Amino acid sequence: MKDSVRRTALKTLSWRVCAILGTMIVVFLFTRKMTVSIGVGVTDGIIKTLMYFFHERLWARSSLN
Repeated sequence: MKDSVRRTALKTLSWRVCAILGTMIVVFLFTRKMTVSIGVGVTDGIIKTLMYFFHERLWARSSLN
């Protein structure tokens, strides 16, 4: 089954929410600063969400499916 763009987007967002929380927890454990944790989490989340989405779309186009 090929993933639709909508399904890929929803999978991307749900995974990124989990990953952002994980990043924020790790940063907080190292810095004990909530503002730094949130800043790093949000920045990391935006960049990696876009990277993951386009990675998934490239795989959806490949003949390796």
